[in-house]
Amino acid sequence: MMKSTLSVLFLSSLVFLAPAARAATIHVPADQPTIQAAIEAAVEGDLLLAAPGTYVENIDFLGKAITLRSDADGDPGTQDIAPESTIIDGSQSGAVLTFDDAEMADTVTDGFTIRNGSGFSIQSVTYGGGIACAASSPTIRNCTISQNRADFGSGILCSDASPEITDCTITENIAEQAGAVGCILGSSPTITGCTISDNSAVDGGGIACSASSPWIRDCWILANNADDHGGGICLHLSDATIETSVISENSSIDGGGICCAESSPFIDGCTIERNSALFGGGGIGCYYGFPAITNCTILENSAYLAGGIGCYLSDATIMNCTISGNSAGEYGGGVGCSDCSPSITSCTISENVVTFRSGEGGGIYCYDSFPTIEDCTISDNSTTGSDSNGGGIYCCTSSPTIMKSTFSANSAEEDAGAIYCHGSSPTIVNCTFSANSADSDGGAIYCYYSSPEITHCSFSKNSALSGGGIYCYYGSSPTITNSILWGDLASIGPEIYL
Repeated sequence: MMKSTLSVLFLSSLVFLAPAARAATIHVPADQPTIQAAIEAAVEGDLLLAAPGTYVENIDFLGKAITLRSDADGDPGTQDIAPESTIIDGSQSGAVLTFDDAEMADTVTDGFTIRNGSGFSIQSVTYGGGIACAASSPTIRNCTISQNRADFGSGILCSDASPEITDCTITENIAEQAGAVGCILGSSPTITGCTISDNSAVDGGGIACSASSPWIRDCWILANNADDHGGGICLHLSDATIETSVISENSSIDGGGICCAESSPFIDGCTIERNSALFGGGGIGCYYGFPAITNCTILENSAYLAGGIGCYLSDATIMNCTISGNSAGEYGGGVGCSDCSPSITSCTISENVVTFRSGEGGGIYCYDSFPTIEDCTISDNSTTGSDSNGGGIYCCTSSPTIMKSTFSANSAEEDAGAIYCHGSSPTIVNCTFSANSADSDGGAIYCYYSSPEITHCSFSKNSALSGGGIYCYYGSSPTITNSILWGDLASIGPEIYL
């Protein structure tokens, strides 16, 4: 009896000491004829290596923690991938890759071209043409995702999903919404080092998110187009983090580069350049939110309204940014504010322009707004139309607070080289105004039915026909305290016209 008991214990110990099964390497097509067959044969931890070729398949990863990698040389040790020559073609028969069984980061796809998918359908709406991630968070890297079609998320769909998408090219996908990447239902994908280009949609030519929080970093979002909102990125009820990325040459009606609706994204260290909007917000358009835009370069964007950044009922924080060379037709070459209270701090706002005949606010336009502008350099902005006003800033029924800022070499074809006040009561403290010019009145500041408070400011070498430094008209009552006006030029009232 004792001998039998010892035998049982010994055999049991062997079970516990037995090593786990080693991960296998499965070669496609050498070991399995198709990628799907290899996935079905695989167990957790297996490596699947696909030889160069075109695989006409629609693949489901079946919840398995496996790595699928293209294989340039047949050697699993080298990790040489061949995305250009290893193609998975969905033949317009559904999503090319599907992750919908709680896959996590240890389910990896590495080094493929994923093309010609059409997504899956729910109530006649198709989702996820190239890759569909639902309630899953796989890793997708070194892939080219192109020429897919779906109604939403033509390149990649994230639905209640948080995939890691790294070093991918997502291009030439077409959707109703979210040409390249679409995020819904609380998704939080991490998109790193990707090029997202030449995609198109009605909303979100590149990326569109609703009720999601993507993290986008070190990406190039280029030449995407949206018929309505967000040529590069469209956010709705989404608090995205967008860092150290280039967003360039995208186009739409609103928000050429980025459109934010009821969203509060954090945008840091980005270059947003040469985007265009037919209506508002050439670089960034913000509506009903609290975006933070820091350490960014907003360059050479264009729109009918608000060439660089447009804020409508949106209290943006704009800090340490360079906003330069942007253009608008009607108002706000650099920044346009309507019904909001943005904070603009430590920014350089220069060489922006408004071009229409009666355009307003070459640098900044404020309507029914209460912005705080502090420690900024506002220079070389202009309004060039024959009846245009406010080369630096135009204020209409607004009360901005402007502190510790420098206004230089701004110009208006009509009135107010630096600041135009129309029914407004700005507070201007510790500012310097030099070499601003207006072809008509108010070389530096023009007041129409306005009551600005000007304290500890310096005016010099500003010029106009009347009121070289300050021009006051039609019931204006400025308060000027401890300020210096000298060397300004005008035929009538070289320093102040009252």
